This record gives sequence, C-alpha cells and structure tokens, in this order.
Amino acid sequence: MISYLRGKIMEKQTIKPNIIKFHFYKGTGFVSKLIKWRTISKYSHVAIEINNRIIEAKEGQGVIARVPSCLTNKEFDTIEIKVVDKVKFNAFYDFLVLQIGKPYDWEAIFNFIKNWDKENPNKWFCSELGDTVFSFLITKWEKEKNLVSPELLYHRLKYYKYGLNN
Repeated sequence: MISYLRGKIMEKQTIKPNIIKFHFYKGTGFVSKLIKWRTISKYSHVAIEINNRIIEAKEGQGVIARVPSCLTNKEFDTIEIKVVDKVKFNAFYDFLVLQIGKPYDWEAIFNFIKNWDKENPNKWFCSELGDTVFSFLITKWEKEKNLVSPELLYHRLKYYKYGLNN
C-alpha cells in the first residue's frame, strides 16, 4: 500500500512492520531550555519514526516528514512500540501521514503556558501529535485530557511498554 502526499511516496513495506519509535529530544537551544523549564522536564521535543521516516510537528514548519539521518548528532532517548494488530498499525500510519503539512499549533503552546486545555484538530505541536497517535493505537488508553508535554508522553509510553512509571 502506498500513501501519496505532496508528491512524495512513502511505502509501508520498506522496514520492519508494526514498529513505531518515539524519539525524545534533550535540546539545548533557547526554546528547548524554555520548554524544559516550563514543563520541569529533560525533554523538549518528540518525533515519531515509522516506515523509515521521522514525522514531527516543528515550530515554524508544522508537521513534516524527514529521513532518519536527520537524527545524527542529536541527544535523545527512544521508546520503541510494537503494534501487533496490522490493521490498527496501517490505520495509524494513514492517519499520521495525513497530518503532514498541517500547521504548528502555536495557540496550544500559549494555552500550555497558561494551563488551559484548548486543542485544534487541524494544528499540532510535537507531544500533542505524539499523544494523539499513541492513544489512537492503544484503544484501552485514553488520550490525555490536558495538553501533554514531551516528558509526560515519555512516561505514558514507558508505563504502557514496561508496566511501570520510571
């Protein structure tokens, strides 16, 4: 099966099936430091790797897809999730690809700072996209009702994968 978007082709059969990697960045730039300070976290960004592509919501760019080589020389932790249900994996993949090109959700970032819970399904910031797609995969797991930071998403994924929150 092939998904077409912006003239690019992403084939599903090119890597190990049903594997999704969440990469949690420990950025050192000004914005990263601000995010880590506000969220009391060591993480400032999260990206999703699926089918040999990094899909992420980046400020100033919106939701983009890049090749994994963009990860070189970056400090990050990775949580790998295997999705047993191929139908669910393919639906997740299709949903995620359809998000490419959507704008960055600056309003949600402002709401995050103010501790308000307002979301726009047509715009994304990194951990909001990650939490939505994770909740999409795991039907027994509810999407976080408040805006979710990269750190909170990291712990939700670890809890799901290992059954403990460390």
